[in-house]
Amino acid sequence: MIPLNLIARFLGVFISESVSDLSRLPYTWYHRLTYAPGENPENVVIIGGSFAGYGVAKFLATSIPSGHTVTVIEKSPYHQHVFAFPRYCVVGGFEDTAFIPLQKRSSDSVPKGSLNVIFDECEDVTKDSVILKSGKKLPYSQLVIATGSNRTPPAKLLHSDKDGGILELKDYQAKVKAAKEIAVIGAGAVGIELSSDIKDYYGDKVVDLYNSRSHVLPRFGTDVGEKTEAILNKLGVNVVNNCRPTAEGNIVQTPDGKRKRYDVVFKCVGETPTTSPFSTLLGELISPAGHVKVNDYFQVRDNIFALGDAVELNTARAAYAQSRTVASNIVAQINHKPMEKYVRKGFEDSIHLTIGRDWELLYLAGFDPFLRNHHSDSEIRSDHIWKYFDVQPKGH
Repeated sequence: MIPLNLIARFLGVFISESVSDLSRLPYTWYHRLTYAPGENPENVVIIGGSFAGYGVAKFLATSIPSGHTVTVIEKSPYHQHVFAFPRYCVVGGFEDTAFIPLQKRSSDSVPKGSLNVIFDECEDVTKDSVILKSGKKLPYSQLVIATGSNRTPPAKLLHSDKDGGILELKDYQAKVKAAKEIAVIGAGAVGIELSSDIKDYYGDKVVDLYNSRSHVLPRFGTDVGEKTEAILNKLGVNVVNNCRPTAEGNIVQTPDGKRKRYDVVFKCVGETPTTSPFSTLLGELISPAGHVKVNDYFQVRDNIFALGDAVELNTARAAYAQSRTVASNIVAQINHKPMEKYVRKGFEDSIHLTIGRDWELLYLAGFDPFLRNHHSDSEIRSDHIWKYFDVQPKGH
């Protein structure tokens, strides 16, 4: 049973967010009745339509003054539900639920003309316009950088389209099924979920999980790492700590020079912010690691804002919380009012992790990590993610 104090904390966060949403309802209704984009509206352009970017877009579209509109630039018409990818690299039959068709987004939740989505790719940005791959030049009054990051498969897929992505997942499934020995390099959330699912579904396979630190999930403390490793060991995953190997093809070499050939090697490491289109415009405001530097208002400078993985963010929950602040500050800037500093939310330093089919770990900063023996279906439920993007869940 989940501890009562942890339940109370989550309820407190939920109630706080719900009260905040309810308090906005009168203005949202008034905005819907009075909003008008006008003939030549000022355009707030958001580059990136994932959790962070689309969150800003939704808040803005229900609060932006008349005479302004919001445009989201998203390069793929399908949002990839990446949290399902570790499971779907192992188990088949549910792949299509991990690709959310953004072109089927309902516009009922925002006033007409307040929100537009363009499926294109940003190639360059000037002080007043976004240059798209199609050649189109899009002027902006405010710019939001929410481009996320590039990760190695299976944290993200090589294909951005649905058909190619599904084939990629099925290829991983076939390789896992045929393999006898599998290496997973990187013991973050993706590496843990992938290695535990492989061992849970295919108990006869050898699964080595390489971790460069003294315990897994070091960001969340030793206790979280030890409890997670206990379940991994119970499943039969070989956790190799304090080891940063290299891999060439299917051969893994450890720092002591030992080499081992595997049937399949998954590299669950590496994350690079997708900020190169802004390097000319922003210059030193992009860190050596590629992250955009922002102030307490998530403002880069003047009329440019950034959030999400582009500014070194770790969870989708935090992206959602930050999107409220960015949207509020853009509206304040348009109305020539003071902006608000961002206040970190309690749920940002939290993690909800599945470890095989029968275990899940819940952790919230300030509380002991909680392990629950809870059998989960093979399908990673994604209805709430579809609804977040205003798309009717598949099968409904």
